[in-house]
Amino acid sequence: MSKYESNLFWNPRDKIDEKNIERTIYAFESLLLQYNTRTRNVIANYRKNFKNDRAFFNEFLSLKRKEILSWRNCGVKTTRNVVEIIRQLRSRLPSESEQSLVHDIPMLESDTILRLFSLKEKLGYFPVFATLKEYIATFDDRDLRVLNSLLLIHDGKLPINRIIVAEELGISIERVRQMMLNIIYRIEDYLGMMKKMIKTPRGYGKCPYRWRSTGVHNDVNKVEETNFSRSIINMAFAILYREISIVGSVRDSLMMKNDRFARTTLVPSKLAKYFDFEGFLKSVEATALKRRDETESIPIEIIAVEYRLNRYYDHYKKDILSACAVALKYNMAVGAEAAETYAKAGLINPNPRDPFRIAAKDLFASIPLTIQEDMILFPATVRKQVPKILEEIIRAKGEPMSAEEILKEYNRLYPGEKKRKKFVSGNVLRSPSITAIGRTGRYTLKEWKKGSRRGGTIRLFVREYLNTQPGKSAPISDVVVYVLQFRPTTNRSSIISNLQLDRRGSFIFSEKEGVRYLTLKPSTKKS
Repeated sequence: MSKYESNLFWNPRDKIDEKNIERTIYAFESLLLQYNTRTRNVIANYRKNFKNDRAFFNEFLSLKRKEILSWRNCGVKTTRNVVEIIRQLRSRLPSESEQSLVHDIPMLESDTILRLFSLKEKLGYFPVFATLKEYIATFDDRDLRVLNSLLLIHDGKLPINRIIVAEELGISIERVRQMMLNIIYRIEDYLGMMKKMIKTPRGYGKCPYRWRSTGVHNDVNKVEETNFSRSIINMAFAILYREISIVGSVRDSLMMKNDRFARTTLVPSKLAKYFDFEGFLKSVEATALKRRDETESIPIEIIAVEYRLNRYYDHYKKDILSACAVALKYNMAVGAEAAETYAKAGLINPNPRDPFRIAAKDLFASIPLTIQEDMILFPATVRKQVPKILEEIIRAKGEPMSAEEILKEYNRLYPGEKKRKKFVSGNVLRSPSITAIGRTGRYTLKEWKKGSRRGGTIRLFVREYLNTQPGKSAPISDVVVYVLQFRPTTNRSSIISNLQLDRRGSFIFSEKEGVRYLTLKPSTKKS
């Protein structure tokens, strides 16, 4: 066993070699994990008074109860804890004739330690997650019941109801929540202790997964023979490596807040100083949830510019945008796996009011985004309304269409619906962009203003023409020529008959010098 390995971890069943101050420090740190935050804080404050750890331990091991009780913020219970720590340290000091046996992993059996180090030789780096797995196995039965039932520690598992666990353990729901938080804090503290201990040339720096964003947890679980979730592995990487930061709430991701998967994402710590990645991801989520009946393309930079933290953003903009794209792809991969897990559990059901929107609890599972170069493609979240579909059918045709033609095309696009003619006539004019061509049963778009594609009635065209003439009067022959440019299939007699049948009598026929004129009757409405 190398000198680096012998200094990594400590087994509390073995003695401490007081001559090796490094081993004493590691033993002391592992002991502190068993006590509450106040106990650790008061010891840390006392520890600040010493220049080095050897002087600290020389004084610490000789402390009396009265001296400890005089510390600031140190009550009776905290004093009792400190005294117990000192007692445990003293009990592990070897006699002069006894050789110290120091192992490498805290609170683990010797055979487990040997198996982990054989795994280390096989992998080429220290198996942090295999070690964490063995550490979790040392929890008592109550903690393991809470961990396995309610926390998303393990991959592919869904939590059960807290009420059931509380009834089984005979405690309150609030106490169950406190136990969940305590387990998370214990795991965080254990990983923090690992970070201090593996800062050696043979530590975890050689781990090949440290900079990868997708597929990491599957590979780690495979080689280290574990079954940890993405959230645990992300949390471990963020704790072990100062150059990596985590985005998102670890607590929410492990406790499955509000029956919804909360995602955590790893980003470079250097870029996190200049850019708010968490705000960016939340903005993308909010944008994706908006009602949208067709795909929308938005550049990543447009969303990202709102979340720059300082002027250095422009200097690192290229790297930041690249990191944003990677984070989005990672979240989408997480969402796809979450969707599969929900589907197996029967928690994803289509919304009967809108079958195109899946009522999934994870955003990126129900709304799969697409990243193309520097663009985010937001897919439709709701189905298009029927009037808009009919409008697109006419626009795609490029010319006016009859109700029968529109119905035929609609049934071709949506073969499972089998609509009838009344469906078209009842919906087509609900679109503000569609207008009818007289009473012929043909429909066109209002934006088409030229030629036979223009919509409207013969009387509408006549009023439009007469309003542009002096005295709102013009020869009938000129009126007919104007109307025929929009309705080439009609004739003079049909146009005159149509105007004569107007019930409001808006058109006055007259004759001057053998030429028939048409005049628009002035409106009788009061101004």
